[in-house]
Amino acid sequence: MNYKETINQYKHFTEFVISLKMLPDPLWLEPITQGKASIGEIIGHLLNWDTYIIDHTIPVVKNGEKMEFPDFDYFNQFGYELARKRKKVDLINEFVTTRNKLCDLLWDMPFEEITRKLNPNSLLFLIEELNEHDEHHLSQILNKLNHEKRKWDIEK
Repeated sequence: MNYKETINQYKHFTEFVISLKMLPDPLWLEPITQGKASIGEIIGHLLNWDTYIIDHTIPVVKNGEKMEFPDFDYFNQFGYELARKRKKVDLINEFVTTRNKLCDLLWDMPFEEITRKLNPNSLLFLIEELNEHDEHHLSQILNKLNHEKRKWDIEK
């Protein structure tokens, strides 16, 4: 996959997130499984990382500096809190706007910048990993929705 396809795949996830606007509100903040984040919290978590990449990672890469990342657990908790503080539609809209902005910034970066190895990986490698991360969360969300559909079908 070339780097433009990698960025396009990253942007494409917004289409699935937009479809979550039709999700019944009670499911939005219900854990996907016991002890796990909710669908809303997952979207807040993804939004938080996209914002971090825009505000911190891209400027560092443009300066040729080493990419660094915050403590994952603490940072993810902050993302989960976003979902609990915002309305579903507002969070989804913010996610889509932020992801589109990030992808536009990535498309505008010279190939040499996006592929420059900085820690020891490149920004492009990070986006490839985030695509896998999106797929992981997509699978979790779809499993939750399939479980809820089966439960609803049984109760009918």
